[in-house]
Amino acid sequence: MEKEELIKKLIGEGYLKSKKVIDAMRSIPREIFVPKRQRKFAYEDIPLDIGYGQTISAPHMVAIMLEALNLDEKSKVLEIGT
Repeated sequence: MEKEELIKKLIGEGYLKSKKVIDAMRSIPREIFVPKRQRKFAYEDIPLDIGYGQTISAPHMVAIMLEALNLDEKSKVLEIGT
């Protein structure tokens, strides 16, 4: 799945609602946060193994967290160990 396809899916399923969160998800290259062996799955809506017994959250979970924060234009988010 490609990034834009995933974003449209998350909008359609009601996970992505606000323009600022949609824009943020469009602007961040998720593939740079996963090991090379997992990059082909970067835009699947599943958690991915990143080594050391850890995973990167599924995109729909990231959307839920970001929408719940009610961010403004100056906000910055760093997700660690969720």
